[in-house]
Amino acid sequence: MASTSSDSHSILQKLINNLSTDLRQLSTETKKKYPPIKEAAEACNMKLREYSTMKDNLSTVMRDASVDLLQPFVLGCDTKQVKIVQLCLTSIQKLLQHHIINQASAATIVNVLSTLCELQTEELKILQTVLLLVNTTSVVVHSTLATLFVITFRLCFSKDPTIVNTSIAAVRQLVTAVYDRVIEEDAQHTASGNQSNHDSDLAKQQHPSISVDTLRPYARDAYLLFQDLCYLINGDQPIWLIGLTEITRTLILELIETILTHYAPVFHCHSEFRYLLKERVSPLVIKLFSPGTKFSNPNSNLSSGTNSNTTYDSAYFPLIARLLRVVCILIRFYFALLITECEIFLSLLIKLLEPDKPIWQRSLAIECIHKIIIHQNLIKLFCLSYDMQPHSSKILRDLTNAISSYVQSFFNNATVSASSSTSSGQTSTTNTVISDKKSSGASTTSKLDNFNPHSSNISNGVGGASNTILFAYRNLVVPQYVTYTQGQAKAVYVENWEKFDCPLIPDSYGIVVAYACMLELVRAVQSIVEGTGMRGDIIAGTQLRTPIQLRPLESLTENERHECIEVVNCTWSSVLVTFTLLYDVCFDDTTCELLLRGFQTYISLCGLLGMNVQRDAFVTCLCKMALPPQYNIHLLSKQQNNEQQQQQSLLQKLAARSSSDSISGSDFERQQVVIVGTPLPLLNSSPATNQTAVMLTSKNIHCMRTLLSVAHCYGSILGTSWHLILTTLQHLVWIIGFKPSTGGALKHVGTISNTDAAPMANSSAVVTTAAMADLPILSSMLSRLFESSVYLDDVALHHLIDALIRLSIESMEVALSVREPSLFAIAKILETGRANLNRIDVWWKPISSHLLDVCQHTNPRMREWGTEALTLLVRNALEFKYEKNLFDNERLLHMIILSLHELSLIQYFDVRQKQLEATLSILTNNGPTLQTGWPIILNIIGSITREHNDSLIRQAQQ
Repeated sequence: MASTSSDSHSILQKLINNLSTDLRQLSTETKKKYPPIKEAAEACNMKLREYSTMKDNLSTVMRDASVDLLQPFVLGCDTKQVKIVQLCLTSIQKLLQHHIINQASAATIVNVLSTLCELQTEELKILQTVLLLVNTTSVVVHSTLATLFVITFRLCFSKDPTIVNTSIAAVRQLVTAVYDRVIEEDAQHTASGNQSNHDSDLAKQQHPSISVDTLRPYARDAYLLFQDLCYLINGDQPIWLIGLTEITRTLILELIETILTHYAPVFHCHSEFRYLLKERVSPLVIKLFSPGTKFSNPNSNLSSGTNSNTTYDSAYFPLIARLLRVVCILIRFYFALLITECEIFLSLLIKLLEPDKPIWQRSLAIECIHKIIIHQNLIKLFCLSYDMQPHSSKILRDLTNAISSYVQSFFNNATVSASSSTSSGQTSTTNTVISDKKSSGASTTSKLDNFNPHSSNISNGVGGASNTILFAYRNLVVPQYVTYTQGQAKAVYVENWEKFDCPLIPDSYGIVVAYACMLELVRAVQSIVEGTGMRGDIIAGTQLRTPIQLRPLESLTENERHECIEVVNCTWSSVLVTFTLLYDVCFDDTTCELLLRGFQTYISLCGLLGMNVQRDAFVTCLCKMALPPQYNIHLLSKQQNNEQQQQQSLLQKLAARSSSDSISGSDFERQQVVIVGTPLPLLNSSPATNQTAVMLTSKNIHCMRTLLSVAHCYGSILGTSWHLILTTLQHLVWIIGFKPSTGGALKHVGTISNTDAAPMANSSAVVTTAAMADLPILSSMLSRLFESSVYLDDVALHHLIDALIRLSIESMEVALSVREPSLFAIAKILETGRANLNRIDVWWKPISSHLLDVCQHTNPRMREWGTEALTLLVRNALEFKYEKNLFDNERLLHMIILSLHELSLIQYFDVRQKQLEATLSILTNNGPTLQTGWPIILNIIGSITREHNDSLIRQAQQ
C-alpha cells in the first residue's frame, strides 16, 4: 500500500515538473503580445512549486485547484495562435491523463473546445482531448457531456477526411463510454441492495409526458442522448444536444445499432428506455422504411426485379441497409418488449422480398431474414406470438412462403429473363460469371456457357464466386458466393458493405442466401421439436444404425404437442416446395446431401408428431426425385385417402414441375447418367414401353440411398408411407438390374460399361464403372432395411408387411401378362419373415395366406418364388429357438406345418415338388421332435396319389 502511494506521488511530481516546463514556455511565448497570460502562467507556476513540497493528498489538492491550474492554458487557447493553442491543449491533456480534473474544470475545458471547434482550429487535438475527457474521468455529465457530443458531431463535417473518420470513431467511443457508465451504475446499485423502483412505476410511464427525473445521473444522460438521436433522425430539433444542426442519418442509425446491440440490459431494466423503444425507435424505423417498401419499378415484369443505378438507389441503399440491421437487432434482443412492433417489422421484411422490388432491396431483405432465422428460439416465438393467435398475422407461415416464392420466382422466370434480354438487343459486356449485365445495373444473369470461376466481376460485393456451382438451370448457374456454415449468417451487404453507392448484386446471390435460410429453418424446427424431448435424427445415406423407436406423443403435454404441430404446419409446405425445386436444379454433391437431410428431418418430425399428410407429402417428393424424369409410374395417384387428397393439387404441381425442369436440364443429366435400364412392366403397359431405355443419374442413386436411410431409421413412424417407399424401391431395383437370390437378398445382374452409359433397348441394365461401387452398398442397405424390421414394434411391423403384401398383389396382376415379373416384394417378405421369427404369431397368418395365393399363380417365376418363400419360412420357423419350446406349443406348431400342408391343394408340379423337398428336410432335421405334428406331415406325404407323376411319387416314398 505504501509502495503504491509512493509511486502515485512520484508520478504526480513528474506531472508538476512537466507542467512547470509548459508554463515557462507559455510565459515566453506570450510575454510580448499577451502579458495577462504571462502573469497567469507565472502565478500558476508558483502554485505548482508549493504543491511539489506536499507529501499527502497531493492528487486531491491538485484536483480541487484544477480550475486555477487550467486558467493560463484556457487563456492561451483564446489567443487563437496555433503554436500557443497546441501547447495549451497538450498541457490540458496531461492534466486529464492524470485525472487532475473535477466537474467545474471539465466544464471549462469543454467550453474551450467548443470555441476552438467553431474556429476550426486544431481539430485533431480537440478530438484527442474529447476522448480523454470521457475515457479518463466520469465527471463530464449532463449539459457538459451534451456539449462534448455536439463538438464531436460537428467535426464529422470537417473538410479533412482524416478528421471526419477520426470524429466518427470518437463519436462511437463517446456513446460506448456513456452507456458503459450506466451498466456500472446499475451494477453498483444492485450490489448495494438499492433496487430501483422504476419497474414498479411502469404503468405511470406509458404516457408521452414521461419523466426522467427519477433516473440516476448516468442513466439520465444516456436516455437524453438516445432520445435526441431519435429526434434528429426524424428531422426534429434535439432537446439535449443543443446547437447540433447537422448530422447524417446513416451515422445516427449506426449509433442506435451500437447502443441496441451492446446495451440491451439497460433497456430491459429501465422502463424509461423501454418507452423510447416503443414510442420513438419503432415508429421511426417504420417511417424510414416507407420509401423503400413503396418503391417499385413499373417497367419490371420479371421476378428478379430491376435495380437501375438511379439517384433513388444511391440515396436509399445505405439507409435501408442500416435500417435492416436495426430491425434485426430489435427482433433478436427486444422481441418480448416489442411483439406488436416486430410483427410490423417482419411484415415489412416480407414485403421487401416481393418481385417488384429492386434486386438490392431483395438481397438485403433475404440477408436480414437469414440473420433472424439462425436464432432458433425466434422461430418458436413467431409461431406462438402470431400464427397461434386468433386475430394476428401468420408471420411464420408468411415468412417461409416468402422465402420459397423468392426462390421459385428466380427459376420460374429465368428463361423469360434471358429471352427478354436477347430480344431487347442487350449484349454481354464481360465474359465472366455474371456475363449478362442488363441495363438495370444491378440485375445480372449467370450463364453456364460463360461461367468462369476466377472472375472478379462480383468482387465489389461478395468477394468473387468460388468455382463451385450450387445450382444449374437451363442456361443459368448459381455459384457458391458464400459458403454455408451452420448457425452463421454471412451478410455480405447488410453487414460488410460500408460504401454509400449501391453495389452491383448478382440476382442469383439471393438464391444462395435463401437456400441457407431454408436449411436454418429446418434446423430451427428440429430444435423446437427436440426441445420437448423428442428426437428426429438426421442420418447420412450410408451410416445405417439401429433405428430409434419412439412413441413420444404420450409424454407430451397438450400444449407442447399443439405448439410443435403448429410450427411444422407453418413451415412444411414451403420447405417441401423449395427443397424439391432446389434438388432438381442442384449441381453440387454437398448441397444435394444437405437438401436430402432436410427431407429426412421433416419426414421424421412429421412422423413423430403424427402428421401423416405432411409426412407422406415429403415421402412422395423424395420418391419422385429418386426415379428418372417422366418415369412411367404415377406415384401421386397411389395414395387416395381423404387426408392426402387435400394435398394432391400441390404434389401434382411439384411432379409436373420436376419433370419439365429435368428435361430442360438434360445436358447436365446426361453427364451424370450412371445406369441405363428398362422400366418395370406395369399393368396395361405396352411391350414397346417396357423396352424403352430409362436412365438413372447419380442424383437418383443418392435419393435412393436417402430413401433406404429413411425407411431404416424411421420405420416405426412411416405408417402408410411404407407402400410408397417400397413401390419406389421396387422400380429402382428393377432398373438397376437387381435380382433376388437364395434367402431374398438382391444381387446385380447386368452389363458393366467402362464408358458413359448409353440407352440400350434390351432387358439388361448397363452400369458404368462410376456406379459399380454403389451396387454392393445398395444391396447391403436393402437387406439390412428388412433385417432391421426386428426393431419395429408390432404396429409398425404390420404396416411394413401390409405394404409388402399390397406390392406383391400388384406384381401378381402384372405377372399375368409378362414372362419376367418383379419378385422384389416376395423376396422382401421372405427377408422380413426370417428376421422376425421371434414373434411369428404376429405376422404368420397374413404372410402365409398371401404366399399360398402366390403359389397358385399361373406365372412360373412368380409361383416358384412364392413356394420357395413359404417353404423356407416353414423350415426356418421349425428350426428357430423360441423362448418356449415350439414342439411343446401345439397351437403354434400346427399353425406353421398346416401352411405347408395347404400346398397339397395346389396341383402344380413345381409347387408339390418344393413341398415334398421341404417335408423331407423337416423330417431329416426335426423328425424326432415333431410329436403332434406327425399326422399333418403324413397327410402331406399321403396327398401324393397316382394322379401325380412318377418323380413326385418316388419322392413321397422316400
